[in-house]
Amino acid sequence: MSDSSGTEAGRRQRRRLDPDVRIRQILDAAFEVFSQKGFVATRIDDIALHAGMSKGGIYNHFSSKQAIFEAVVRGRGVHFNQSGISAGQVPVTVESVIQEVIEPVYNIFACDADIRLLRTIMIDGSTHAGFNSYWDQLSSRPFMEKFSAFVSLGVKQGNLRASPLTHTPALIITPALGYLFDRMMGTEKAPEEVQAYKAAHLQLLREQLTPDVSKDDTHNA
Repeated sequence: MSDSSGTEAGRRQRRRLDPDVRIRQILDAAFEVFSQKGFVATRIDDIALHAGMSKGGIYNHFSSKQAIFEAVVRGRGVHFNQSGISAGQVPVTVESVIQEVIEPVYNIFACDADIRLLRTIMIDGSTHAGFNSYWDQLSSRPFMEKFSAFVSLGVKQGNLRASPLTHTPALIITPALGYLFDRMMGTEKAPEEVQAYKAAHLQLLREQLTPDVSKDDTHNA
């Protein structure tokens, strides 16, 4: 004889869950399924199964698979856009660029979950162009706008050298994309190689962004 009271208690417990908790369960499950199967191959049934919910339970909170995917991207996109870039008239130095931007970028690229999401966006972006646009508006564009203003402030303060790097701030981050590419392709280097690569990137920035004091002294003389 089955324990119907236990089953009923489980049902009551599921019903008592706060909607925010339900949504978190759905998004966590969806992230796992999207990462494994991609957007195109994923079905609502797959997400429901992984979340331990009914298909109807999913539709109580989301109108479509795309709405779920956009919510997943939005949640991770906020994470991508959360750099330590300071606001206001603070001193912007080479070291603050490294500590507040470059270090966090490498940390993000080292995160397996972030790599899985980026890989999904890249794969499905070719068939659903709206994904790329959504990601750009949500994360990439706001980050670069904030970073460009940060770098521009450093140049105005005289703490960063005016150069092609500061004129096109994306170039400051570009070497980190080599590390990202290796991770995306599953050909990541050994930890010591990654550290050597990162150290070379940081040294390059210190050499290219540090103002040339000797020229300033000559000019002032």
